[in-house]
Amino acid sequence: MSDAVWGPKDVFISYKRDERSRVVRMGKELEALGLTVWFDAALEPGTSFDEEIAREVSGARAVLVCWSKGSVASRWVRSEAMIAANRRVLVPVFLEMSEPLPPFNLDHAEDLSDWAGEDDHQGWRKVLARVGTLTGRGDALVRWIAARAADQAQLHRQFIADFPTDTLATLAKQRVWVLESEAMRLRLSAELGIQAPGRPIVQEVEELRVRLEVTTMRAENAEDAAKESEAKVTEYRQAAERAIAERDQAQRRFENAAKESEAKVTEYKQAVEQVIAERNQNRREPGLLWKLAVFAVAGTLAGTVTAGSLVYSVGSRTTPAVNELTQKLNESNSARDQARQRVKELVQQV
Repeated sequence: MSDAVWGPKDVFISYKRDERSRVVRMGKELEALGLTVWFDAALEPGTSFDEEIAREVSGARAVLVCWSKGSVASRWVRSEAMIAANRRVLVPVFLEMSEPLPPFNLDHAEDLSDWAGEDDHQGWRKVLARVGTLTGRGDALVRWIAARAADQAQLHRQFIADFPTDTLATLAKQRVWVLESEAMRLRLSAELGIQAPGRPIVQEVEELRVRLEVTTMRAENAEDAAKESEAKVTEYRQAAERAIAERDQAQRRFENAAKESEAKVTEYKQAVEQVIAERNQNRREPGLLWKLAVFAVAGTLAGTVTAGSLVYSVGSRTTPAVNELTQKLNESNSARDQARQRVKELVQQV
């Protein structure tokens, strides 16, 4: 992916390292179509990381930005996407559904979240159409993968006629040779009524080579997809375990708070019962009239009470008692009100 003499690449791929396996697959597919591709796996030894990235993203004919939940939060990916947008070479895709930040949320991105290297994937074909336009290849990329998927001589011949100078024209010619040679061998065998001789060894080897390349690529894609799925399963399992741990911790906090609240309710209930008992006790104390009667009888028997002094003495001696009772009653009411207020606060907390 790196050249001895630097030149701008056809495609620069911007992504978050979490999606590396899928980006490697994408890079191989693009290179198989005759495109030069750069992503950070192609960093040249001894070159400043920032300098080489800036050089490549500023020179690439198309910048393929792979949005994922990780990349939308990456300032590096957003910076590369901004450079591409300003140069009008941005090709955004979704490797997993996410919400790019403004202004990138205004650009349409093709969904490649379920792409695993298939030629007939509609999102992938639209991406190749955009890349073909930006790299000067026109519809050649899309037409080639359509012909390759169908693998019919007629489609390959049409590709050669429409794109005679494209780098993929040579591959198309090779497939026409293989397909039409086989068709002619079978036609002549039927026409002459003889068993068709074996195909030339060179032709068989070439066909086997092509099949091997396709099979190898599909196997690599399947392996990458399996590794990616396994990583996703591990990630989701870890997330589930964290959620369960957080739930258990929250449950324990709730139970402790409930026990503490229950203890406070018991404490306040006891305080209220004590206040009520004190109030009832105050109500059972001798009343003012009874105290006056006792005082009057005692004073009369002693011969020290007259009508005037009785009034004066009664007034002066009972006033402290009345004040004392009033004070106790006020204290009882105040304690009761405080207890009620504390109960209300506790109920609100619960």
